[in-house]
Amino acid sequence: MAVMLLAVAMAPPPERRPHPLDRPLARVAALGVFAAMLALLAVIHRDDLFGAPTAATVPASPADLPSPAEAGFAKAGQAYAACLAARHGQIDGMAADGVVTAGQAALFKTRAEALCRDLANKR
Repeated sequence: MAVMLLAVAMAPPPERRPHPLDRPLARVAALGVFAAMLALLAVIHRDDLFGAPTAATVPASPADLPSPAEAGFAKAGQAYAACLAARHGQIDGMAADGVVTAGQAALFKTRAEALCRDLANKR
């Protein structure tokens, strides 16, 4: 019996397979996930890393934006002009009827300009 115990004690340990997360493919996958997250982080913080648009590239106000006609869009420029003429006519009519004040009419005209620019750019 002692010989049997000694033989078992001296036998080499059984071969153990490595855990799946210790294999090279798992490490490559982890490196890929790391690279993807690093790229996503760079995209999210691109303004922090590469600088936000400067005042030279962003217009100060909507009035500084070119109209579609000035930008070279003939069809959009015609739609813009027609829309703007119709809206200004309606606003002038409300001002003449006393429905809105002069200040409100000026505000509505700037809003009408933005609306018409948006509608003309979508065509």
